Amino acid sequence: MKLTRRQTKDHTEALNLANCGRKLTLDERRHVWENFHPGASNNIGALGQFFTPWQGAWECAVLHGDNEGHIIDLCAGIGVLAGNLFEHNPDCRITCVDIVPEFIDLGKKIVPEAEWILMDCYGPEFLARYQKAFSSGISNPPYGKGNGCVKELRAIEVLSDITELGGTMVLPAKGGKYGQWDNECAKPYDDHIKKTRPGWTVQRTSCDLTDISFKETGIKVQMYELMPENY
Repeated sequence: MKLTRRQTKDHTEALNLANCGRKLTLDERRHVWENFHPGASNNIGALGQFFTPWQGAWECAVLHGDNEGHIIDLCAGIGVLAGNLFEHNPDCRITCVDIVPEFIDLGKKIVPEAEWILMDCYGPEFLARYQKAFSSGISNPPYGKGNGCVKELRAIEVLSDITELGGTMVLPAKGGKYGQWDNECAKPYDDHIKKTRPGWTVQRTSCDLTDISFKETGIKVQMYELMPENY
């Protein structure tokens, strides 16, 4: 997509900072996350990729809490969810996976504490290799239809396949009254996972993301928890 002059300037500054050759401070990481524009070199509309706003990523990290074990950041982008989780829980172990080489290369520089994997996390090789390999996960996956599936629904399935306890997900708000805490907001996701992965449930969290949207699209998001029904 074509960026405005201001977006181009901010994006270039973010790239220069990410490539400075040293570990970034939290403020510097935040500057990169807020100003790097994935649309500069990727068709984010076609891919359904929209990076998590910093505020939403921090809320996700706080909600995920001090979970122990090996955590997966599914569809990690340049690591805004993982980076905020490290700030909240410095001793955690996180693996970030994404399919875009540019995001992986930048992510390694911005969040070097994480392990980074370049792989299609919806593909059979990934699923075969990492079946129940992680304790829990975090994810703001691509949205919309593509490759024969609804991407956010497929991400919920994948996270249930590769984790023991599920995880925290930033997903488009569906059902119910937007901004209202009730599980009607989670019903489309919950119905899907119960049909495709019996024994799992998706619940709307009490975290309010009403004021957060993706600048390019106005897509409103909410935060959800995927978990085993008996958890």
